[in-house]
Amino acid sequence: MTNNHPLYREAPPPPAPPQFDRPPIAIPPMRPLVTRGLLVVNVALFVAGFFVPAWGDWLLLRGANNTVQVYQFGEYYRILTSIFLHWTVPHLLFNSYALYVEGAGLERFYGHGRFLLIYLLSGITGSLFSLAFGNESVYGAGASGAIFGLFGAQIALLYRLRHVLGRQRAMYFLRSAVGVVVINFALGLALPNIGNLAHLGGLVGGLILGYLTVPQLTPLPAQEQYIPMAVLRPVQRDTIIYSAFATVVLVSLVLVGVLS
Repeated sequence: MTNNHPLYREAPPPPAPPQFDRPPIAIPPMRPLVTRGLLVVNVALFVAGFFVPAWGDWLLLRGANNTVQVYQFGEYYRILTSIFLHWTVPHLLFNSYALYVEGAGLERFYGHGRFLLIYLLSGITGSLFSLAFGNESVYGAGASGAIFGLFGAQIALLYRLRHVLGRQRAMYFLRSAVGVVVINFALGLALPNIGNLAHLGGLVGGLILGYLTVPQLTPLPAQEQYIPMAVLRPVQRDTIIYSAFATVVLVSLVLVGVLS
């Protein structure tokens, strides 16, 4: 029934619900085994040193990163061992929380092998940045360089897959990830005894490795009006070669800076 009164006006139609440009993504179920394993190693080493102080002191003395010990005495293993050691309980708890929150989701995208590669090599590049540009008298330890590498890998992932994830949604999360990195750098500048050089080196390493080893997402065609999905494809062999080459170049440049 229509109303012909001159003052009658039909109500405007309700606004259409917002349409996101991101198709749902089907990520294969995967337990974050590497993330949990790294947490176990970090916590076990700290707890062992906590209950046996002499051994804990020995671990830090022999395993922490230091320019003199590495380049004058040839103890290059410190570049790697330092990323599994922590000075205090808050230091361990903060890094463990960040590793679990960032690593559990990221490992599902990259897979166990690539995730471990990114974590370890980012930690190494963080150690190398500390050696190249840091104070010779400083001993550095902690997983924060490797964790910043995970931040870098997440940024690279969101950027590379922005067309599959949906540009609007991907850019939203990308800005959030960049904001987290900026806030952590600001905290590192404001607080004492924070290895910002290791953070920077880890971030650079994670950006490069994450960009080169990012998984390929293949949208599946819609069937019977079902929403299209996407699945992960294995990393190609040439991607592994490129990432290894980039890592060698990055490490070489840092070493040249230290030795020159």
